[in-house]
Amino acid sequence: MSVRHIVGIAVLSGAMCVLGGPSVQAQTTNQIKFAQMILNNQAKQIFNERSKIAEQNFDVQALALLNNGPTNGKARKMISQLSKMINKLQNQINNLTTKLVGINVQANIAVAPFSASSTFRQIAAQNATITQSFVNRKPFGIPPVSTVQ
Repeated sequence: MSVRHIVGIAVLSGAMCVLGGPSVQAQTTNQIKFAQMILNNQAKQIFNERSKIAEQNFDVQALALLNNGPTNGKARKMISQLSKMINKLQNQINNLTTKLVGINVQANIAVAPFSASSTFRQIAAQNATITQSFVNRKPFGIPPVSTVQ
């Protein structure tokens, strides 16, 4: 199943939760704790993914520098290692993105009982935007514009 299908399911599930949710009522402490737990988990996953993306971008830039430099045996070995690391990081990023899309669905369900102006809903919406930016991200990092970048 592609990430596009997963995102479509997440959006549909979120819309169903928002539109078909219960009427306005007082939230129990369990609902509040559950929403906090899900949103904290989502924030940790976003941080992890941002860290992996930053690491991959750094490796992509280092690889570009090595490719533009001398090509002796040591440089070729480093290029090979960096290429493997970049591919490994891309797989980790893909897995994190898939998990984050699932957590996004859980977050939409968790914040459904709260009013539209609640802080929980606002945080969930911001996190959904960040998750969508990860889904839209092209694989293998952002190629550097210059070797100085």
